[in-house]
This record gives sequence, structure tokens and C-alpha cells, in this order.
Amino acid sequence: MKIIVDNNWSNVTFDSKDYSINRSIPKEIKEYFSVEVPNSYFIRRYRPNWDGMKHYFTPKGNIRTGLLPFLLEFIESNYPDIDIKFKDIRGNIPSFKENPINKFGKYVMDGQYEYQFELIKKYNNYLTYKNEKLYFPRGIINAATNAGKMIITAGIYFNFEGNNHMLILIDNKLLHQQLYEFYSELLGSVGIISAETIDIKNITIAMVKSFYNRINEGILTKEQLNLFNILVVDECHLAGAKTYEAIINKLNSPVRVFLSGTALDSESVITRLNIISLSGKVMASINKVDLMKSNVSKKIKVFINYFKPTLDKPLLSYDDYYNDCIVFSRERAALISSIISNYKDKMILIAVEQIYHGEYLEGYLNNVLKFIGYDFKVKFTHANDPNKKQIIEDFKNKKINVLISTRIMKLGINIADIAVIIYALGGKSIINVKQWMGRGERKSSSEEELHFYDFYDDVKYLKTHSKKRIKMYKKEKLEVIFNFNIDEL
Repeated sequence: MKIIVDNNWSNVTFDSKDYSINRSIPKEIKEYFSVEVPNSYFIRRYRPNWDGMKHYFTPKGNIRTGLLPFLLEFIESNYPDIDIKFKDIRGNIPSFKENPINKFGKYVMDGQYEYQFELIKKYNNYLTYKNEKLYFPRGIINAATNAGKMIITAGIYFNFEGNNHMLILIDNKLLHQQLYEFYSELLGSVGIISAETIDIKNITIAMVKSFYNRINEGILTKEQLNLFNILVVDECHLAGAKTYEAIINKLNSPVRVFLSGTALDSESVITRLNIISLSGKVMASINKVDLMKSNVSKKIKVFINYFKPTLDKPLLSYDDYYNDCIVFSRERAALISSIISNYKDKMILIAVEQIYHGEYLEGYLNNVLKFIGYDFKVKFTHANDPNKKQIIEDFKNKKINVLISTRIMKLGINIADIAVIIYALGGKSIINVKQWMGRGERKSSSEEELHFYDFYDDVKYLKTHSKKRIKMYKKEKLEVIFNFNIDEL
């Protein structure tokens, strides 16, 4: 077997010796790297010749290079007598420093931050098969919020030899600004690719949508795209989308660093495989408990509150249950107000999904808390709020006690003094839960713990989602405190 390795795709060919071992080996590889497409039964009504599967190994023997580690494992496990030869056509790949450095600028990755250095060294990576060895500096770092992803990516950059060009793809404006400030302080000069600017430097930061548009408009040339030999994809749980795939197909980066605390938490197998195929295997992980033990993050306590609403009318659909039992439920809002009343003079963040949910809670909480004599100032903000920057700034400066927010607070804003997060939005997204929790994990001089409140919604549909979230808390090995006996449910 011969594998021609390129940066995006690799090609597998077989010889007579391979076929003498198993004539059907291409078919078996194709089946192994195939996944049934959700709802394919309905789609096949209009595409009768389609088998309903997404194939990651093509009839011509092409496979995404990120899947090579899995291909080698499959061959070694099932056909150990097959020999493999690599032909590497990826071009000039920067070598990892023989003596890696753990210091750059004002940053030192030792002591409690030594894990960052260990994660960086994972990119001095090789694939091996019998006597064959292939340099393979690409893959995923599954790093929980507060792990220091900016420092990790900078450390990776400084630990590759040569004059390299690193592209950082980002999908969040606040994260974009933070990265720009961080690298500007570190290097003095940072490249930007945006709707208005194309300025390529050794480290260049680009918003995904703007970068995609510049490629489609033909403004970014192939020569410019080929400059980027190191690719960083932040919040890589988003990289299963077609926009990311279209961008990465145009890049020729041999070094690929995909980072997220929720890298492979999508419920979709296809999304997870798409991410891996563009990057590679998970190189290393560091979870929330690891960061707490290292004294990098606050200790997290998860409180689960039992909630069974009074239903005064029949509910038929999921949307009915969600709106009546979560969004517009006075009983649930009252439970939230009782939680808040236990945390006077503390910073409290309430997570919601819809604007009308936030507006409802803001009105209810301001009225009720004032009525019972609590001097809390509650404000709601969202992506389309013209005053959002000022409201978030007032919250940081403790002019607002309680901030209700939609997803604009979910990524990129870590406020150390947040003491309480109330996860009011429900749902089954593990990615949402982890990202909202991350907003309050940063170590604080005034707060030793983050209290994270969730609900066990004991009604149809919502109960299943509650159980899934509880399962995630336990999987993360977090301390979970129930205000009811869950074993009786």
C-alpha cells in the first residue's frame, strides 16, 4: 500500500500483494469510513441512487489527511501483514525546536501553568507504521475554558523553527479583539484580514466570514494563501460547518492547531468527523477539574433545582413546553429570584437564549426584588442592543448586580468576579453549558468558587434535556448538589 500525503487530501493505492491478502480491502476501508446521514431515508426519495451514507474514503482512494491516524490504526488492527509506504508531498514543513522553549515575552509556562508547555510539545508529533515514520504536527487540543489558549497558540508559534506565517481563524469579534491586543503586545505588529483590510504578517488574525468572502471575491491570491504554513482554528467546534471546510480547502497549511473546550461535543457524528478530518486526532486534553486542581480556575459547584410547573392548559409540542415552562413561567422566574436573593453584593450572570425570555426575566426580577426590599439592579442585553457594550462594562465595574444575557456573553468575555451563573435557558446542548460555565471560571481575588445553577424541569421533553445536562456535569467530575432526591425520579 502506498499513501501519497498532501496537506488536505491523501491518496491510497494498493498493489498485488495487498490484494492477495484481501481483494476487498478498498471496499472495507470505504465501509469503515462511512457514516449514515441523518434523515437519509427521506432524502433518498428524491435521490434513489444514493446509499444514504457520507463516505470519507472515495472510490479513487482519496481520504482527508486528518483521518490518516485512524486509517493506520484500521490497517494495523485488521491487516498487520500489509506494508505501507508514505510519499510526502506536503512541501516545506517547519520543524519543531529540538530544545522547546517555555518562555516568551512576559509569559512563563511552568509551575501551575506547566500543562500549557506539555500541550505545546504534543505538536512534535509523528505517525508511525512498522518502519515508516511521518512527521504529523496537526490535531486538536481539547482545552477547557481558562486554559490559556492564546498563550498555548503563541507557544506553538515560537516553538517551530524558521520564518513562519500563522493564520488564526476566529468567529467572534470580542475574541478577535482580544487576540489582536495580545499579539500586538507580544510582537508589536499583527496582520489582519477583514472586510476592510488585508494585511498579512507573521501572525495574521481573520474573521471566518470575512476571510471566506475575500477568497470568493478573488481578492486573496493563491500565493497569499500559501504563505500560511501554520493554521490555528479557535473555537474549533464550529469547524464542521461548510464555510470552514471551504476555507481550509484553499489553504496549504501543514501545521494545524484546532482548539476548543467543546471540540467534539456536537451530537452530530458527521460534524465531529468533519472537524477531525480537517485537523487530526485529539492531541491532548485538559478539563475543568484539572484547571481547578492546578489552582488556575475557581472551584465549581453545580446546584440542580427541582422544578415542576403548574400547567393550566394542555401542551402539545416541544415549543409549547419550552415557552410555557421555561420562558414565560412565573414559577421558574420566582425560583430564579429566590436564588438571587441569597447572593447579595455578588455578581450574577443569567444565561438565556431568546430576547423575549431576557426581557421577561428583566421585568419580573426588577419588580419582585424591589418589592421584597432587595437593592439589586438587573439589566438585560443581547447582540442587537445598541447599549450592550456599556451594559457589559457597567456589569464588570459592579454598577449592575445581575446581568441577563443571550449568547453575546457566551464566548470571549471572562469576568473573574462573577460568583453565580444561572443557566436559565434549558436545552440539551453540552456546548452551550460548557461555554456559559466558562464565563465565570477565571480565578478571582474576591471569589473562591463559582456557583452554577441549573434546573431539573420535570415535564415532557424538558426532563430528557435536564438529565443530559446532569450527565455532562458528572462526566466532567464536577461537584453536583441536588435540592431533591434524584433517585426517586
